[in-house]
Amino acid sequence: MVNWTDPHTLFLQTASLQRVTLIFSGIYFYEFILSLPYDWEVLKRIRGRPTALVGNTLYLVCRYLALMNAICSCVLTSGNTTISCQALLRAYSFSAVIGIACASSLLFVRAGIIWRWNTWIVALLSPFLVAIFATGIRTVVLFSSTFDPNIGQCTLNSAIQDRAISISVFCGDLTLLTFILIGLQRGWGGTYKFPLWSILWNQGLLYFVLAVMVEVPLMVFLLLNLNEIMNAIFVVPAGKFSRSNIATIAHPEPIAVPLVVMMAIGSTRFHRDLTQYTSGRIAWTMRMPVHRTKLLERDTFELGEISPAPVPGMNEASGRIVIIS
Repeated sequence: MVNWTDPHTLFLQTASLQRVTLIFSGIYFYEFILSLPYDWEVLKRIRGRPTALVGNTLYLVCRYLALMNAICSCVLTSGNTTISCQALLRAYSFSAVIGIACASSLLFVRAGIIWRWNTWIVALLSPFLVAIFATGIRTVVLFSSTFDPNIGQCTLNSAIQDRAISISVFCGDLTLLTFILIGLQRGWGGTYKFPLWSILWNQGLLYFVLAVMVEVPLMVFLLLNLNEIMNAIFVVPAGKFSRSNIATIAHPEPIAVPLVVMMAIGSTRFHRDLTQYTSGRIAWTMRMPVHRTKLLERDTFELGEISPAPVPGMNEASGRIVIIS
């Protein structure tokens, strides 16, 4: 049986935690730089229809809050003593929880679009989104940090405060994804052969798997409450350490984590891929006995009713569709 409070065990866990922090921070920096050209294109056309404006704004906020989180993580790991621990922790926790909430908000917008903003569906899903933001703000308010001269690091009073938001994010994301997949099957059943339907469906399944892989371990460790480092392994990491001071580390310091990085990358990449697909010139033909089909309008991230384009020498009754966006 593992002794979760043994100093040697804590030392090994802290070492792993620090490596995980630096690895995921580096991954996000690389991802951020690669997609900067797309961000510029979004900024140039930020004005648009309300749904497009909301979707693009959430995308940008999610990306740049995740960047802020990664930077705060690196600063905390460096052990810089000239920065206020409390201010740095607040900046870290705010960027983490609000960034994750924005990623969930992108799912909410997608679910609303797929269900054509059905009043009952919006009313059913809204409480989940409100709970994510509420528990996130609660986490920011409750977290506190002080500088510990014994270890030369900022200390976090309790990573267990992340328990509420981890549960709300997990329940909210899975509920939103479930409604997205159900909506694609119900409202878009006649368009399942179209490439756009496949993109939406595959993205929904991939995000579902990603949410389970990242959020379930986080929630389980927080519920088990083995020790502060295991609570922090998916939430916050430790800073500099040595065998001589590891026993004094009661609370690890916050830093970039798999949850923030992976959920931010997943949600923003899916948004990018979808909008880039719909903004290009799409043309295909398909035999299908329908007169109207639901598609994403160009550069809007919004559903519209688009009639099949006429084909010379054929009439609509033939069922042959040519769509050019």
